[in-house]
Amino acid sequence: MFGEMGVIDGSPRSATVKATNNSLCLAVDASVLDRLSDERKLIFHAAVFRVMAEKISQRLRDVSDELVEAREKLDKYEAKFGPM
Repeated sequence: MFGEMGVIDGSPRSATVKATNNSLCLAVDASVLDRLSDERKLIFHAAVFRVMAEKISQRLRDVSDELVEAREKLDKYEAKFGPM
């Protein structure tokens, strides 16, 4: 998933994406959403935001795990060579 932060906060894209193999992407055209009834628009937004929340949550967990791992490596380094 990419482009989700811009959907949430309305800011321009902050990343570039390049596929490394054959991929299938779903693009959401905002003008299509404008033509939906209020009820259907609400349902669409709820579904999209749920998927986005799950993906962002997983990314945060991954970054947290990487941070813990980096901290453990730094602690081992400092135990061996002293504080940086």
